[in-house]
Amino acid sequence: VMLAAAPAMGKTTFTMQLFEGMAKQGADVIYLNLEMSREQLIAKSLCRTAYTTSRISLKTSEIMQGYKWTPDQKKAVYDAAEAYKRDIAPHMIYNPDNVTPELDSILSFLQAEAKAKKAEGKPAPLVVLDYLHLIQGKPREDAASVIKEAVQRLKDFAMEYETVVFCILATNRDSNQRGRMKLESGRDTSNIEFSADLFLGLNFTDWETVEKSDDDEGGDRKKKKPFEVLKKNPRREITLKCLKNRMGAD
Repeated sequence: VMLAAAPAMGKTTFTMQLFEGMAKQGADVIYLNLEMSREQLIAKSLCRTAYTTSRISLKTSEIMQGYKWTPDQKKAVYDAAEAYKRDIAPHMIYNPDNVTPELDSILSFLQAEAKAKKAEGKPAPLVVLDYLHLIQGKPREDAASVIKEAVQRLKDFAMEYETVVFCILATNRDSNQRGRMKLESGRDTSNIEFSADLFLGLNFTDWETVEKSDDDEGGDRKKKKPFEVLKKNPRREITLKCLKNRMGAD
């Protein structure tokens, strides 16, 4: 499964919420974020839980600065941490130790975990890779070649162990500027759109707004707000699109 979106669209937040929900239901999840630390990811999770349970609004950076917490913030964070420990941690591994961004390191760890689960009679873990463009290949190997190999080997892994590999990827400059989300919007994706079984896109909902045109020709036109304006909105409305579904209709 591929999820494409422009920077700051909320793809990591969306994916974390999605797979933490699966972990709460008992599915084992390995979440590899090649850009953020384990502590930052858990802090993001605690932010959401603290707001949901205590209506205390905290940023990830504030979670990381415990020496500044007010008594109310401290209680909200501690309560959120207890909920995380109870409901999510038993089935969620964020950024496992000794795994590097190199493709061979990632695949070796995933295969070892899948084999261990199989030996226990359990399903292989679900896998999240956040994000695809940060995977490292062989020295002097170009980005497109690394991504092509990574997609194929990750798909082989998913098929061999009958599990899901969910990859986040960056969108190209044209897509970011025009606000269009289509199958070819991924960056360096000559192989991705053809290999993915499910290709999803996140976009600002305001970029999808259609209203009647006032010009002489009539018809519809898209009304768009600048990306930088939408990005700064603290309450952003996002649309999730299914751009490809090999399993059936959208």
